[in-house]
Amino acid sequence: EKSDNKMKILTKGGIKTVEKNMHPAYAWFNGKHHRYIKGDTVELKGVVNFNIPDGDISDPSAKITPYKILRTNQAADAEYKYLIAPHLIGKDGLFKTRDIQKSSTIGMKAAGLKFSGKVTFVETRMYWRINHGVVPKNEALSCLNCHSPSSVMDFKALGYKGDPAKVGSRFTK
Repeated sequence: EKSDNKMKILTKGGIKTVEKNMHPAYAWFNGKHHRYIKGDTVELKGVVNFNIPDGDISDPSAKITPYKILRTNQAADAEYKYLIAPHLIGKDGLFKTRDIQKSSTIGMKAAGLKFSGKVTFVETRMYWRINHGVVPKNEALSCLNCHSPSSVMDFKALGYKGDPAKVGSRFTK
């Protein structure tokens, strides 16, 4: 299936959406991310966010950084409330068998985590900093791409009262 800038393709792992000419999400980043560690509990309802950038408009060390947000549904243990690490490859792996129950049992044993046998799926968003696969220098954004009425930047979502070129920078009194 293909649209203007998205294409769905079938992979060993299922259906994958590839996007070209994507528009990044912008967030404050001070060099730290909130990581998910194997076995951390997750909320089974709503969206689970991973690798969320740390920082905000009041953090002098934070900079506005572009992100690609990967949206997926991932298997979780409905009783223990953590993500499942399914066994993926080999003759008994998920890619071959498509058996989530069996691959979860094998994978969770290998991961050293208890598995209740109850599989559910959670919606996840993972923040990936865009620091590779970017356009050539001569196609990079210019000042007017951000500081104009048709801006690619949502300054209000980043905590500004408007375009900082007009309303002042974050540390202006």
